[in-house]
Amino acid sequence: MRKLVGLVLGIMAMYSAEAQQALQQGKWRAYLHRKDGNDIVWQFSLQWQANKPLLYILNADEKYKVDEVTLKGDSLFITMPVFESSFKARIIAKDSIAGEWIKGTPNGNTTMPFSATAKQPVRFATTGKALTNLSGKWSATFTSARKGGEGAPARALFKQQNNIGKGSILTPTGDYRFLEGVGDGN
Repeated sequence: MRKLVGLVLGIMAMYSAEAQQALQQGKWRAYLHRKDGNDIVWQFSLQWQANKPLLYILNADEKYKVDEVTLKGDSLFITMPVFESSFKARIIAKDSIAGEWIKGTPNGNTTMPFSATAKQPVRFATTGKALTNLSGKWSATFTSARKGGEGAPARALFKQQNNIGKGSILTPTGDYRFLEGVGDGN
């Protein structure tokens, strides 16, 4: 009986070590690939806890925990806790995955191609020092083509340190929270 228990524990330890070798820990740069050719770029951090993958979506100063992450063979399944969406991806290499993002809607699912890499974990790469600092309060107007170009007032609040800018846009109906970007040259 001891030999059987030892064998089972040995196989479990081998499987969990193999699973952890399947994906690299640390920061990843992720992309949602839009039909118009513009990517939505974001970051996540992948960690291993109790031999299970755990993600943190990184957005400016916010870290959003995602613990419904399943690894099955060469596939990774991520269920987002709040956004009624999920990711299905294939592991290409320990630092690269690709698949699709699925968003549930009243009319069925909407999907978008998705990929991520740990090879270049920086969200926004820069080539030079920012020549302008956008820190401060800014007046802004949101316009809508659906409403005939009618404008809605807003206020942008930004703090920039070196090349990295963070902030939010405040509107009468709420705020856009945790915006992040970079200044690059001029």
